[in-house]
Amino acid sequence: MKAIFIDSEKETVSEVEVDGLESWYKLLKCELVEAVLLNSYGDSIVVDEEGMLKKPTIFFKFGETPFAGSGLIIRVNDQGDSIEPFITLEQVKANVTFFKQK
Repeated sequence: MKAIFIDSEKETVSEVEVDGLESWYKLLKCELVEAVLLNSYGDSIVVDEEGMLKKPTIFFKFGETPFAGSGLIIRVNDQGDSIEPFITLEQVKANVTFFKQK
C-alpha cells in the first residue's frame, strides 16, 4: 500500500510502499506507534508513541502541530483497515516544516 513518509532526518517527504505494521516500525525506527487523525477522510499521521521520551532532537510540524521524529501518513477505512491516504504528496509537502533542537 502507498503511504507518505515524513523523514525528519533527511528533511524529505516522499511516497513509500508499506505492507503492515512491521514496515511502519522499520521506517519510524520504533517499537510502538500511535496515530493522530488529520482530517475527516480518515488520514492519520503515525508516529513513534515513545518519541518524546527518547529526548528527540529532530521534529516536524504538520500545520501548527509538532511531532517528534518522523511520521507516516496512512488512512483507515470504515472497517478499520489501513489504506492509501486521501491527502496528496503535494498537500503534505505544503504543510510540513522541519526543525531541530539541541
